[in-house]
Amino acid sequence: MNSPQTGPEMTVPLTQKLGPVALSARIDEIRAAIRWLALLILPIIVSAISALVISQFIPPIYGARTDLILHLQQSGDAVERYLANQAVIIKSPAVLDPVSEKTGITPEQIDKRLSVEFPKSGSVMRIQYANQSREVALDLTRKILAQYELVISQSEIDENASHQVISPPALLEKPVRPQPLQMTAIGGAVGLVISLIALALVRTLRTEL
Repeated sequence: MNSPQTGPEMTVPLTQKLGPVALSARIDEIRAAIRWLALLILPIIVSAISALVISQFIPPIYGARTDLILHLQQSGDAVERYLANQAVIIKSPAVLDPVSEKTGITPEQIDKRLSVEFPKSGSVMRIQYANQSREVALDLTRKILAQYELVISQSEIDENASHQVISPPALLEKPVRPQPLQMTAIGGAVGLVISLIALALVRTLRTEL
């Protein structure tokens, strides 16, 4: 069987189809597109890698955490107020001053590294303390919990409330800071902003010229 004849358009070289001028213009368009793409991507890559490298030289901050579940024989707004009060109590002088006396760390420094939150907006209260030393982070978390329980012991009786430690103080597996992946993502975002600004400036300059 004879092979089908190849149409004329299939055998004409690209230079003859487009012509030298058109081909040169097409190549210039491709080169320009590559330059624009490089201008957009290069700052993102450089910023992301730089942030990742910098994260390797930042001293790690370790965290220790404990979780408590709070019980109150009421409902509605009373529960919300009670939970909010507990977060205030943990950072109050009644808790931080005795811990400061035992550790030699000022209440201001403790408060700066201490976080209190309610995951998923529930009745579980999470206490976390961060420090460059694993031992200090764990020790402070234990002391803060112990002092908090001492402070609220009488108020729980008065308010018919209670608490239960569902997760005793323990060190977190990974440092709280730095977080290399997070820093890399932030670096990439910064690079994207730089890219967009650079593109806008280049377009403005070309328009003016």
